[in-house]
Amino acid sequence: MIGLLPPLPVAGPLAVAGVLLALSRVLPSRVPDVVAILTALLAAGVCLVMAMHTAEQPLVYWFGGWEPRDGQVLGIGFVVDQAGATIAAFIGLLFAATLVFAWGYYDEVHAHFHVLMLLFMAGMVGFWRGSNQGNTQNEKSLYHQSSIDFRCYLEMALFEPRPASASPTTCSTCSSGSR
Repeated sequence: MIGLLPPLPVAGPLAVAGVLLALSRVLPSRVPDVVAILTALLAAGVCLVMAMHTAEQPLVYWFGGWEPRDGQVLGIGFVVDQAGATIAAFIGLLFAATLVFAWGYYDEVHAHFHVLMLLFMAGMVGFWRGSNQGNTQNEKSLYHQSSIDFRCYLEMALFEPRPASASPTTCSTCSSGSR
């Protein structure tokens, strides 16, 4: 059972962010706040459980069951050690505290703030949970996801809400690497 936990702190916030984005126009204004806070706390809790179970040896999870055969690695693996899981749990708690602090502040943007925060948290949790293991491709992908989400958040915070056609930049331009 514990072997199925490694993808949850990353996949859970990503899935919740997708649902919040799809339902952002129909949800009452407080629902995204509550859902995002609970998701951050759940991710922190899962990371804390993994930290307790990795005291003696790291936890290895191979996505899709693509385990190494004859010394050849084809799949993507998460190796969770105690230090990385503890830092990831702390990141989840920091994001929960941030979302509590921002409660009701971004009502005019519907759930977009919460979506960006959950995406940013998923990238940071995945980056720190699997760092120090030598899988630089995973680390680089999760770091880039985090930096793109943070840049989109800054654009949302710095520019007044206006129609998309009048906006000097949008999140789609910063994610495509055109800047």
